[in-house]
Amino acid sequence: GCIRTSTLDCGSDGFLPLKNVRLPEGSKAFIDQNMSLSQCREICKKNCSCAAYANMDITRGGSGCAYWAVELMDIREYVDAEGGQDLYIRVSASDFGMFLTRTRISFRQEML
Repeated sequence: GCIRTSTLDCGSDGFLPLKNVRLPEGSKAFIDQNMSLSQCREICKKNCSCAAYANMDITRGGSGCAYWAVELMDIREYVDAEGGQDLYIRVSASDFGMFLTRTRISFRQEML
């Protein structure tokens, strides 16, 4: 599993998207079927215990909100493009900044 190396600071944390994954164990999720993904993000950001959030239903553009305020268990990346969902995991501001820097460097190298 994964272990955090940086402590979280609720006010400045960001959310790192993990693409095409199986969502964490669902019985521990808070669910609201009427919430948009952006509303879900805001709820999760305000709740310092929230570890991650995702759309509940990915059909027809996505709807609903699921978020986890517990340790995330059993997340798996799908190899093929079908079946997975996007999961947004809370990361510290310093870790989020490092991820963005690496992404920009990788993108520049691909463009050259």
